[in-house]
Amino acid sequence: MANVKRENSNPTAGVEDLLAALKEEISFNESYDEENEEWVLDVSIDGQRRQDITLSPFTEAGRDYIRLITVVGKTSDFSLQKLRSALELNSSLLYGALAIYQGATVLTETIAVKRTDKSEAIDIVRYLTRMADSYEKMLFGLDRA
Repeated sequence: MANVKRENSNPTAGVEDLLAALKEEISFNESYDEENEEWVLDVSIDGQRRQDITLSPFTEAGRDYIRLITVVGKTSDFSLQKLRSALELNSSLLYGALAIYQGATVLTETIAVKRTDKSEAIDIVRYLTRMADSYEKMLFGLDRA
């Protein structure tokens, strides 16, 4: 899908607004990847474990979005049965979906910048990082973030 930009579009502003809201609710360290134009948040899960989540702004069909991606593990580390079991969990997820992205099994969600309430976006980030961390712990017994 090609990105279509509108004149007043600024998907980066949506990420900056979301980061400001997240800082009030969630403990994380952030970094900005200039080459890929995305933010990586190192989120604290219950003070003991950590999970990275990437926020990538983009514009599609004249609307600004943020794609959220958090890694569960390398796809090559999953047996076919584990990968199938993980994918069967898709129908039970409240937010997001399991997918394969750049050789990793991830939880991903796309949110519309103008249509998503900030408290819902915070809930989505919390949910994705906790679920990815839970799957990572269950499948590998490790904290890889």
